[in-house]
Amino acid sequence: MPHKIIDNFLDNHVANRIHDTLHSTEFPYYFHNHFAYDTEKESLDRSQFVHALKSNKFGTTSTYYDQICLPIIDKLKLKFRDVLRCKVNFSLCGKTAYKSAYHIDNDGPHQVAIYYVNSNNGYTELATGEKILCRKNRLLMFDGMIQHRAVKQTDTKTRVGININYVRDN
Repeated sequence: MPHKIIDNFLDNHVANRIHDTLHSTEFPYYFHNHFAYDTEKESLDRSQFVHALKSNKFGTTSTYYDQICLPIIDKLKLKFRDVLRCKVNFSLCGKTAYKSAYHIDNDGPHQVAIYYVNSNNGYTELATGEKILCRKNRLLMFDGMIQHRAVKQTDTKTRVGININYVRDN
């Protein structure tokens, strides 16, 4: 099986704390004019807000990393060699279910874990054909070399997910 889904991944109080933090007016997001890649054609539905919790590429770690990303990593109980990137993707409701381009998040072998902060009719689509719906407190894991894409929601104000790219020892 190319992917693994774990529902009710975090304890409810942790899932609710993450949800409330990421939906707070105090949490800083940064506008991205594209959904997956900057080569996508610009349109009203193809933007999102992002908060990089950790980026090896840029050598940065957010002060929110411990509060938002670590509960997910700790619960996975995997032997991580490195977290390459951890970021929050926040998209607003679209008129259409815009599908980003298929892509791979990082060069080289890695794993992907996507934690869905809220439920909506958006989903992640793997190039292998599977569609994984956004459900609050759901974790999706798959080999990072599998192309995937995000599909925007049309039924709720927000679609919030935490995307973690990592290399593991086990």
